[in-house]
Amino acid sequence: MKTKLTIAALCALTMASLCGKCDNLLLAPSGSCLHTGQFRAEAAVGMKDSDHRVYWLGFGIAQFEANLVSEHHPVTGTDNIVTLQYHAFPQTAVTPSISLGVWDVADETKHGVAPFIAATKEIYVGDEGRFINSVEATLGAGFNNLDGLFGGVKVGLPHNISLCGEYFQDKINLSLGFNLGSVAAVKLYRMRGDNYYGLSFTPIRF
Repeated sequence: MKTKLTIAALCALTMASLCGKCDNLLLAPSGSCLHTGQFRAEAAVGMKDSDHRVYWLGFGIAQFEANLVSEHHPVTGTDNIVTLQYHAFPQTAVTPSISLGVWDVADETKHGVAPFIAATKEIYVGDEGRFINSVEATLGAGFNNLDGLFGGVKVGLPHNISLCGEYFQDKINLSLGFNLGSVAAVKLYRMRGDNYYGLSFTPIRF
């Protein structure tokens, strides 16, 4: 398993020669989308059980984005959650970026297919400050089996440190990242009550 994870990480690093800004939260969708020709990849491995893994893969084309979150659990098996979303409105100085989408298109989980709307806004913090460099907030609502509000905040800190917190499906998920330049980040995660470590790669443009 460690060999496969290493190979996957090396492949992703090879692809990540041209990168942009990463715009996703953890498990919840956001209001922003990848641009045409952009890909992103992320992998997390459970600290208590290395067979418990989560993989993310996304790509953008025109105003659409497709995402796959694949969660491998040694007891309950594998959930492959495909999300499709449409970038309806770009962010302006006043209004947020807004996306409409469908979560779990393939009906792989107990929650089932569910439409959602999400809005994301970069919050101006002036010149890069001493304690906070950037803030980005997301608020969304799901319907049908994903009924209810979700949201999250990403904070960029000095010394290439990033924080992310979200509320999604009645759970609070957190991550702490250390950015490796503009290419990738090593991360610690707390998701659905479990701890992980992993790698994330900023959007790759071909």
